[in-house]
Amino acid sequence: MRLRILLTALLFILFNINLTAEQIIVFAAASTADLISDAGDCYTQKTGIDVKINPASSGTLARQLEYGAFADIFISASKNWIDYVYELDIIKEVSPVFGNSLVIITPSDSTLSDFVFTKNTVLPDVNGWISIADPA
Repeated sequence: MRLRILLTALLFILFNINLTAEQIIVFAAASTADLISDAGDCYTQKTGIDVKINPASSGTLARQLEYGAFADIFISASKNWIDYVYELDIIKEVSPVFGNSLVIITPSDSTLSDFVFTKNTVLPDVNGWISIADPA
């Protein structure tokens, strides 16, 4: 269900930009690449307008924009990089669409209690492995 909502929101974004373009170039944070690709495919099927996706880290994409690369849409996983390109007057408008959270999932018998991440957070002792981003 959540994926369907995100896909709908992305299609809404695509349908509300320059519809006279022959193609739309999307610079997308790598973590959103699959979703953006699906939304782009749906958009292309409905409009005939090709959607080209450039997936990379938000910082890499921001630097590409800074050095002259063109994108119709910049989807960043980092507010700091959005602010960076906005302050350089590279992008016209910022529209927060999605949010993100960092979570820790533990076994049901874990004694680890809730804690809040701050700039100086030290992870509590963990008896076992920690997986980041890709549990595989």
